[in-house]
Amino acid sequence: MPDTIAGLADEYWQYKLRQSPATAHLLGYHEYDADFDEASREAEARHVAALRDFASRAEALNTAGMTRDERVSREVLLYETTVGADHAESPLAEFDVNHEVGFQTMLPVIVTQFPVLNAEHAADMVRKYRVIGLRIDEMTERFREGRAAGRVAPKLMIERTAEAITSYLGSDPAADRLLNVQVPDDVDEQQFKGELRDAVTDAIRPAMERQRALLLDLVDEGRPNEAVGISNVPGGEDMYRRAVKWHTSTDLTPDEVHQIGLDTIASLNDEYRTLGSEVLGTDDLEQIYSQLRDDPELHFDDGETIRQASEAAMGKAKAAMGDWFGRLPRADCLVKETPTGPLAFYQRPASDGSRPGTFYINTADPTRWGKFEIEAMSYHEGIPGHH
Repeated sequence: MPDTIAGLADEYWQYKLRQSPATAHLLGYHEYDADFDEASREAEARHVAALRDFASRAEALNTAGMTRDERVSREVLLYETTVGADHAESPLAEFDVNHEVGFQTMLPVIVTQFPVLNAEHAADMVRKYRVIGLRIDEMTERFREGRAAGRVAPKLMIERTAEAITSYLGSDPAADRLLNVQVPDDVDEQQFKGELRDAVTDAIRPAMERQRALLLDLVDEGRPNEAVGISNVPGGEDMYRRAVKWHTSTDLTPDEVHQIGLDTIASLNDEYRTLGSEVLGTDDLEQIYSQLRDDPELHFDDGETIRQASEAAMGKAKAAMGDWFGRLPRADCLVKETPTGPLAFYQRPASDGSRPGTFYINTADPTRWGKFEIEAMSYHEGIPGHH
């Protein structure tokens, strides 16, 4: 039977769930709860081949008789699979060492978001944790491949990531943040947490130690601060170009995108001067920036106050969103603190309604947050932004 756009799109969606078991689980699809995303070169090659196949089949669809919506769906599928395959061919995993949003930082946050609703889900979580140990080893092997190809992360990021892993490995296994998972009502919590702790001790921590050992060995080969950009690794300029296409859908060059940013920043200076005169009593740009950075009165000193300010901003957004949008999200958007990860990030809700959307605020150092940043950040991360 020939492909239809509806059938092909559904097949592609099911493929995406299989290809990323973590995403499937976060969205509330439980078919792959016992697995975790592969990280090997072989898996990467299979993914690229699968995307190329979907693109070829979408291209071959007969558009005669298609509705407008069907033609749009075909174009979206073509774009996502074609440009996605190009981007996926970039060997970014070979030097994807990141102390802020790396695996060692984000995993403890992600596991709290997995819906675990019954005993079967709980048993799969234990299996997942043992698989995660294998996936960490796959990531580590990619770093070795990068080293052989001359593609190594910046020295600063290698050092800080190794430090983060060292800190994690030095923490009490009984209080491991990976144990902070949902416990279903029909499961004995002590037994469940004990099985998870065994999996962490037997699989995840040893794999993290092996990764740490390689990172420490790579430190002296890391790129210096003046060469942190991706264009400094073999093939980096092409990877950069593919990333721009994937993230923006345009044919702009990286330099053109950068210039747009510079021009936009420069165009804001007059606004800064006007607002600086009104709020800070000065129109001197250097003094404005200095006050925004250094004045303790303009910064927070505890995480709870940051969370409360963000929730207040969300309250404003929720009250106003019906005036701006015809289609509103069914899921709520919560605000939570986290001690790790980027300064702020969002986790979308589960499709089955078991978990709301959440945006996280890193409050490890509350003084990093300016009071003037909270509303813009909240509207970006929560409503009407990612949520």
